[in-house]
Amino acid sequence: MEEVEKISSSETLTARINKYYLNRLRHEASEKEITVNALVNQIVKHHIYWHSVSPKVGFVPVRKELIRRLCEKHTEEEILAIGQDMGKNKTRDMLLLVGNNFNLIAALEMIEVWIRTSGYNYRRKIDGNKYSCTIEHAMGQKWSIYLTEIYRGIFNEFNLQPVFQSTPDVLMFEIEFQ
Repeated sequence: MEEVEKISSSETLTARINKYYLNRLRHEASEKEITVNALVNQIVKHHIYWHSVSPKVGFVPVRKELIRRLCEKHTEEEILAIGQDMGKNKTRDMLLLVGNNFNLIAALEMIEVWIRTSGYNYRRKIDGNKYSCTIEHAMGQKWSIYLTEIYRGIFNEFNLQPVFQSTPDVLMFEIEFQ
C-alpha cells in the first residue's frame, strides 16, 4: 500500500528547461496525444526504474540484431537455462536498487518500464486480481523463451504461477494475485 501511495501522490516542481529541449518535449507529447506534464512524469519514472539502475546491474544498450544473432548460436535449452539463471538471480538485485523494495508492484513497474525502454509494443490489462501483458518483441522464438524464464523467475519470487503463451514475435503472460 505504501508503494501505491508513493506513486499516486504528487508535488509541484518548477524547473528551467533549455528551450530546444522543451520544444522537443512539447512535440513528442503532441505526437503521443498526452500533456507535457504526463510525458515528464513518464521520463522521470523511466529514469528511476531503468536508466539510473540498469548500468549498476550490468545492462548495456545493444542492437536487437546482435541479440538475435547470439541467440541463433545457442540451443533452446541453453537459452532457457540462461533465462532461468537471470530471472532467479539478477532481477532481485535490480528491484532492490530501484527502491529498496522487493514487492509485486515494484516488479510490475520495472517490467513495464523495461518493455517500453526496449521499444516493444505491448498491451497490459488488469481485471480484478488478474494482470496480463502481451509484448510484441519481434526477436524470435529463443527471445520469447528467454523472456518467459526471466518473468517466470520474477513471479516465482512472489509465489505466483504465471501462464505464458508465445510465438516467435510475441510473448503473453498472465498472473493472478491476491
